[in-house]
Amino acid sequence: MVQVVTRRKGATPAQTAPSIAVDLMGQARAKLLEIRPYYRAEVFARRYVETAGLGTCAADKWARVYYDPVALEKWTPEHRAAVLEHELSHGMRVHHARIPPGCHPDAWNVVADAAINDDIGAARLPADAIFPAMLKDKDTGEPLPEGLCEEEYLARVVRDGPGLDGQPGDPNDKDGNRQPEDGDGKGNKPGKKPGDKPPEGGSASDGKDRWWELGPPTKEHPAPSPAALDAARRKVAEDIREHVKRRGTVPAGLARWADLVLAPRVAAWQKQLDAVLRGDLSRRGFQDQTHARPSRRSPPGIMLPSWRAFKPTVALVGDTSGSMGTEDLAQVINDARDVTHALGAPVRVWACDARAVDMGSTTLTGDIAAGLIGGGGTDMRVGIEAALAARPRPDVVVVITDGGTPWPDHRLPGGVTLVVALTQPDAPRPPAWARVIEAHRTMVRAP
Repeated sequence: MVQVVTRRKGATPAQTAPSIAVDLMGQARAKLLEIRPYYRAEVFARRYVETAGLGTCAADKWARVYYDPVALEKWTPEHRAAVLEHELSHGMRVHHARIPPGCHPDAWNVVADAAINDDIGAARLPADAIFPAMLKDKDTGEPLPEGLCEEEYLARVVRDGPGLDGQPGDPNDKDGNRQPEDGDGKGNKPGKKPGDKPPEGGSASDGKDRWWELGPPTKEHPAPSPAALDAARRKVAEDIREHVKRRGTVPAGLARWADLVLAPRVAAWQKQLDAVLRGDLSRRGFQDQTHARPSRRSPPGIMLPSWRAFKPTVALVGDTSGSMGTEDLAQVINDARDVTHALGAPVRVWACDARAVDMGSTTLTGDIAAGLIGGGGTDMRVGIEAALAARPRPDVVVVITDGGTPWPDHRLPGGVTLVVALTQPDAPRPPAWARVIEAHRTMVRAP
């Protein structure tokens, strides 16, 4: 559902009526879908915020698109659609989470813009848009080729130091190339809040918050959930493939992006969980006997039981306290359950804040998200104790939490393994005897 909000916080009065601006943004969406019909799910998943005085169009890392009525009015319909596609692409390619550690945001923003614009094409974009050929190889000085990914461009243009060293976007560039104060690479000059540097795109490009952004989702300023955005991205990727099957054409970069999104993938944290569970399985070995299949060593007239591989019973305890995001928690629980199901392990889910609720063996993301109620205090010991009291008792307890909780003083009884999946990179550490897995966002969903 498209949601449009008019906002003029800290900005000059609009020179275009809000109704006209909303209509122009609607025309931009319609034009984009005429050119890229497979973008429909992404276009309608976003929230659009009219921001007078911004001077441009930009997106934040929470999937909001901000636009200035004056900027929309001065662009052609083709330019509006191309700029909108550009901003949507930052989110679809998860640029805010892909910026390498220590990379200067300006450098990453320029190579991200070049990679996106390479797929959009010069014919549709404003005249000052950045393209790969405008970037120079740091070793040879030659223009960079088309068709590379952002990380490849970054490796070839950035010298030692934080900036771009003479590339378009370098504040020290004296060759007439675009500088940050001159525009944002999409044919516009952004607005400025007194005392602030002019914006160079939004936080969707590099993760840095901008002064005009609404910040994390709240009741007053909602934003699409991560699960909804992930579903929209996959839908776009599926529609791209279907478009190609019908003998349509798509830019090479978009085709590669769709293949990456739809390729079977296991997140890094899931691999860690898989290793822990398989290690527990190997440690226990063949411990169960069954008469369902007689032993091949049974003497005549006597049916001896055969051994079978041990299958651990797993309890998933999800932290539903106020500091945790429900959709993110539901996604992590589903990812964890996928691993345990691949091992053939029975799974039981518990929701816990200061009390534990048995959710049984829920199977759908939506069902889990609906059942993960809570929001009170945080004590995962309650959920662990409830899981240990269940029958059959679990062999492995996986606690998914942001780390802000007390822990049991001693190892779990009966040789039960405790695995702690931390959803925050700077989370407090659990006891040394627990198995710790990093399950924060950058480890959950790859672009």
